[in-house]
Amino acid sequence: MDGNHLKMLILLGALLFGSPLYAAQLNLELGANNRTWQTEELLKHPQAQTISISNDVSYKRDMSYRAVPLSALLTGIKPDDHLQAVALDGFAAEMSAAPLLNTQGARAWLAIEDPAKPWPPLSADKPGAGPFYLVWTNPQAGNISPEQWPFQVASIKHLAPVAERFPALLPDPALKADD
Repeated sequence: MDGNHLKMLILLGALLFGSPLYAAQLNLELGANNRTWQTEELLKHPQAQTISISNDVSYKRDMSYRAVPLSALLTGIKPDDHLQAVALDGFAAEMSAAPLLNTQGARAWLAIEDPAKPWPPLSADKPGAGPFYLVWTNPQAGNISPEQWPFQVASIKHLAPVAERFPALLPDPALKADD
C-alpha cells in the first residue's frame, strides 16, 4: 500500500471514529414559543435530574433516566390546551396539557437518551425508546394510560381546540341546552 492510500485510510478512520456520537433534536411547536432542543442542551438543562421509574410501561421493568420535567419545556401552554407528541415512526399521541403540566401527583418527564449510554432495545426486533421518551412518576395518581407514554418522540405540537379541528362534532346551536 502506498503512502497516499494509507493517508486516505487514516483520514477515513478519523472521520468515522472521531466524529461525535449522534445527538437528536426535539422540536417543540408551541405557537409563539417554538423551540428546538438538542440532546446535549437537555442533558444539561438546569432542571434535569436522574429519575427512577418502577415497572416502566414500555420496558416492563424498573428503569432509570436522565429527565427534565415536561412542564419546564412547555412555555406558554395552558392546562386546557391540547398537545400532540409525534414519534420518529409517525405515531402521534394526543394529550390534554393539564396532566403534562402537573408538578405534583402524576408528573410527566421528558427522558433524554445519552448517545454515549444508549437505552436497551424495547425487544429483540425493536430499537430503544430514545432519543426522547415521555415517562411518568407516580402515574397511578393521575390514571395515566400506556398511550400517554410515547417513545422515540421527535416533536411536541400545540393543537387547535377540538371545536376548531372538528366543528362537526359540536351540537347544533339550535338545540336547547337540556336536549
